[in-house]
Amino acid sequence: MLAASAAASADEVDFAKYLQHDYSAAALATALAMLGRCDTPVRWSESVEEAALFVSCTDIVDGEEFDHGVRIDFVPDGSFTPRQFTEVP
Repeated sequence: MLAASAAASADEVDFAKYLQHDYSAAALATALAMLGRCDTPVRWSESVEEAALFVSCTDIVDGEEFDHGVRIDFVPDGSFTPRQFTEVP
């Protein structure tokens, strides 16, 4: 669903680089707030080449699973300044 080329899993995402600045840490919190309800654990992945971070989860409604997520695009200059948030159904 939220796959990207050369994406890293949550175990490989270097959250420290996002948490070193208030604005990038706030971007993570914003993405989680945009994600909303989750019936499964939140999944994180990262595309370093695209300067993007993805967060996703699954809702279970009447036995059916619905994946949804949020993509955070950062300015590709290494500053981890958020540029855009995109909800991914």
